[in-house]
Amino acid sequence: MGYVIGGIASEHGAISFPVAFLKYFLHGLPEMMSYFMVILAGGMIYVAMISGDLIGEIKSKKILKDVFILVGLAVGLMAISALVEVYISPLI
Repeated sequence: MGYVIGGIASEHGAISFPVAFLKYFLHGLPEMMSYFMVILAGGMIYVAMISGDLIGEIKSKKILKDVFILVGLAVGLMAISALVEVYISPLI
């Protein structure tokens, strides 16, 4: 990414930095957010396993429900990010 942004800047001058950053961060920010959501879900499972909360049926259902919601939202956000990368970023 640095190579591409540097190439754009050397070709068009320093004024092109905002456009280069916009092109990559427009889809990059939601993509990174989805990564962190999955990391958070994994952390929730880890803490539940270590503290023994996955043994009880009621508590484990709540924890797993929250984890599946987070993972589902992350997959949806990643899909939106992919669509932005494919269809909107090339137009910038």
